[in-house]
Amino acid sequence: MYQHVTEPRVRVIEVRGFDHKAYPTHDPGASTATGIDPGYERRVGIDQLGKANEITCYLTNIFNEKTVARPDQAPIRWEVARFTLSQTYKMDPISQPFKDLYGDLTIQPNQRIGFHADARYNVYNFGLREANADIRLNYPGVSFSVGPRFNEQLSTRYLRAETLVKVLSNLEIRGATSWDVLAGRAVENRVGIDWRFSCWSVTAEYVNRHNSESEFRVIVNLLGVGQVGSSARAGF
Repeated sequence: MYQHVTEPRVRVIEVRGFDHKAYPTHDPGASTATGIDPGYERRVGIDQLGKANEITCYLTNIFNEKTVARPDQAPIRWEVARFTLSQTYKMDPISQPFKDLYGDLTIQPNQRIGFHADARYNVYNFGLREANADIRLNYPGVSFSVGPRFNEQLSTRYLRAETLVKVLSNLEIRGATSWDVLAGRAVENRVGIDWRFSCWSVTAEYVNRHNSESEFRVIVNLLGVGQVGSSARAGF
């Protein structure tokens, strides 16, 4: 049995931006020389109260499936597919008020395999600006994903693969690699562990990049309270 659900949503952001100079800004946001807007949060940073006057419209289509239950059994329900289209309109008097059209697709035909893709398309003759995709495989204790990454603004084209192995009920080991398909080399390799307890957890990760830069991170998370961590970088 299948069910189709349509969810329209509208988000309005209005920030006057007056007398906000005393607020600390740890994330300054991202700016681009191409004029392509990456979205409000990515543009101004998550903790910066910059001026904003924009409206974002979302349209989500969801396909749910339910198995036919046998006697004395409950049916199995899951979300087979979800597709969301969104676009932002800036209500300021500017020449190009419509921002990139963004699409996000997730397909989960069963519990073992899944697919995800997202893309950003500029409506003012710039065309496709960003696209990502992943195929995911899930088995008891092991998961694996692989897929391409494309970003025209950052001039990146690479293939990313990631795996996660559940060693114990509270201990996971994960690794990831990103391969630059244009340069023919690995641009980044990661390996780490997640060790969870009843009220706290520890995450440790080692990152190695192609420019001989290494980074080691350790994060202690007090569940429900917060987290603290440190990282060390070294160049060789």
